[in-house]
Amino acid sequence: MISNDTTLNLESPAPHKNFVLSVLLKTPSTEEIQGCWELCRLHNNISFWVVWLPMAWSIVMAYNAQRDISTINAIQTALLYVPLCFSMKSLIMTIDDILDWDIDLLVERTKNRPLPRGSISPKRAWLFFSAQVAISMVLTIQYLDKTS
Repeated sequence: MISNDTTLNLESPAPHKNFVLSVLLKTPSTEEIQGCWELCRLHNNISFWVVWLPMAWSIVMAYNAQRDISTINAIQTALLYVPLCFSMKSLIMTIDDILDWDIDLLVERTKNRPLPRGSISPKRAWLFFSAQVAISMVLTIQYLDKTS
């Protein structure tokens, strides 16, 4: 004869899975959305320039070296890379914060970042990062040719 305790133990994993899914897939709160904005560093765009300027410089060098590239084409290409560079910069910033949030908690300058202060959980941050990767892949596949 199986006791009620054994029956409860057999049934407990299913509610746990549902709980995890409900936590991961729930609608983000305003605080989490703000945390995601901060994870991407969309409020501070210095990192964007670190990614975009070398790329723009290489377009200028190619433009000067290959006379068959039109000025309009060079400018369009440089502008095309703007969303891609924002995407790359945001991915870098997010993964950095996810991987060292426990260290950020101990440093005065970084302890108010979203993960250390609890605006977003590490699991939800990983979910956000996954969405960023998916969007970045779509942008990359859509905008860049195979040579790039």
